[in-house]
Amino acid sequence: PAFAPPLPWKRLVMRYPYRLPFFKQPAFYSIVSAFGCPYRCTYCNTHRIGYRARDIAGFIEELGFAAKMGFRSLYVRDATFFHDKDRTLELLRAWKRTGFQFEWIGFTRPDLVDPDLAHAAAQTGCTLLMLGVESYDAECLSDLKRPIPMDQIQSGFKILRERGIRTAAQIIVGLSGLTFPEKHQAQRMDAYVRSLNDFLGRLNPDYIALNLYRPRPGANTSHPVLKDLESRQEMLRKTTDRLIAGFYLRPGRIARHLTAVKSLRQLAFQLKIAADLFLR
Repeated sequence: PAFAPPLPWKRLVMRYPYRLPFFKQPAFYSIVSAFGCPYRCTYCNTHRIGYRARDIAGFIEELGFAAKMGFRSLYVRDATFFHDKDRTLELLRAWKRTGFQFEWIGFTRPDLVDPDLAHAAAQTGCTLLMLGVESYDAECLSDLKRPIPMDQIQSGFKILRERGIRTAAQIIVGLSGLTFPEKHQAQRMDAYVRSLNDFLGRLNPDYIALNLYRPRPGANTSHPVLKDLESRQEMLRKTTDRLIAGFYLRPGRIARHLTAVKSLRQLAFQLKIAADLFLR
């Protein structure tokens, strides 16, 4: 059953001015339409708290609360927005009827994206969705209880791009079924980087979010692929730096991001993040 949490304490919200570079106005308000996750990926523990959808009327009320405080940027924090298509469409249509003018971002799975949801999201001001890709290796993902066909991943990115919604591909660095002898691990990472870059080229995301695997409390940590990732943290950190540079430092990519900037405040914030990232 849906539940209706109370509105947050205004003074607490205003005390912590969180910001992200994706927004024209970087200061954002966080909101959820559901808690937990209905999926059971081996490496994740979010499903351990169950899944409960929020009362839509309460969500709409909180949108008004955020608007009255002056927020124009919204971060929808659901672990898997778009789960339950009918409910999500009902929520987005109710949101549209309010007339609230937000620029918003959120998370979802690429296999949940379809034209109806993408259209409804764009109409309410969605400008970016972060999609859990995790790996280019379908067999590896299936073995970790995340069976998503590669063509569905590519389709999700294409649909969002056609609706003018930017995308970020979330990746667990090193996650693949590649196996090499211990003494050839450098060659293994070279092969991984080539395969991932080729896959990202087909997805054509605006951003990438590269994550190093860490065991999560309550999650299954005994899987051999996860054990392997845990044992190669230093190599994977270097691979992460290599992937970031290879993705973001291409002239075409730089131009793409500069043309997406909507304000001087956003530009200044993005330049600061770039400096922190590449000059660390």
